[in-house]
Amino acid sequence: MPIPMTLDGREQQGFMKQHDMFGHPIGFNFEGYETHNTAFGGCCSILIKIAISVYVFLNCKKLIFAEDDTVVTQVFYQEMADEPPISHKDTGILIFWSI
Repeated sequence: MPIPMTLDGREQQGFMKQHDMFGHPIGFNFEGYETHNTAFGGCCSILIKIAISVYVFLNCKKLIFAEDDTVVTQVFYQEMADEPPISHKDTGILIFWSI
């Protein structure tokens, strides 16, 4: 739906109400509608849609242009001959055997 260039107060509320994702279903028809939408709910819905769109756009941009692709690898060498022997009971490692 194209956004009108000029809107008066009621048209703005109507525009916002059309985008309300938070309208609650009601057990009967209220003014001919099954959900009651508000301008505040429509405004929140539009902001959420914009935030999700920006998030998806930025992540697709990262994916396509391989941005933020950093792999960090650290290697530590330890001379095991200099270390004392370790008992498995002291490590807390559980070893399960299947028969």
